[in-house]
Amino acid sequence: KEKAAKEEKEKAEKEAKEKVFNMDNIARMTNTEMKGLIDVLETDIKRGERLAYHFTSKEMVGIIMAPGSHGLRASKVGQLGGGLSLCKLPPHELGWDKYGGPQWRSAIGKALWGEKAEDVRLGNKDAKKLEAMFVIKIDELFFNDNRRVLPGREAVLIIPTKFLTAHGSDHYLSKDHIVKVYDLSSDKEQAGVAGAMAEGAASSAAGGMLDQ
Repeated sequence: KEKAAKEEKEKAEKEAKEKVFNMDNIARMTNTEMKGLIDVLETDIKRGERLAYHFTSKEMVGIIMAPGSHGLRASKVGQLGGGLSLCKLPPHELGWDKYGGPQWRSAIGKALWGEKAEDVRLGNKDAKKLEAMFVIKIDELFFNDNRRVLPGREAVLIIPTKFLTAHGSDHYLSKDHIVKVYDLSSDKEQAGVAGAMAEGAASSAAGGMLDQ
């Protein structure tokens, strides 16, 4: 009986992790509407806090938001010695266009991934990393600390593991820092995959990042 109960519990936990968190889809927003949304969110945070952003896949949203999850997990290695990668700029300041089209993907790719910008273009291996967006509130002191900004990519902020919460051998930014989670994907985006693949690697890039 104990074995059966344990297996049932493990099954339930696995299903919870795999379940995609229910998010508002804002892909249809124009750049102006996106700015308006962010402006409203900024009025809801406390004095001394700033908003930052974390882009990832919808599958990862399900895992991060699942019951029992500790939040957003930091990388153990990587830029500036590892940590949690956040974006300091909101989507509209990175050229957001309706349905998160190729121009936005190109701009945010260069700003956050640098030399690996091509990877997040539609049809490429990391395209899913722009399916969803976490809006995160962090201390203004972290936000304004230029020592934690990635050289050459000023939009990328790395929070070192020593400032995060340890669970086992990993470090996390707890879920109470999450203000909102939004779905940025769309049917139009999926329809554009074939065209993007046919277009090939036509654009140039310069740098590499966001580990999700």
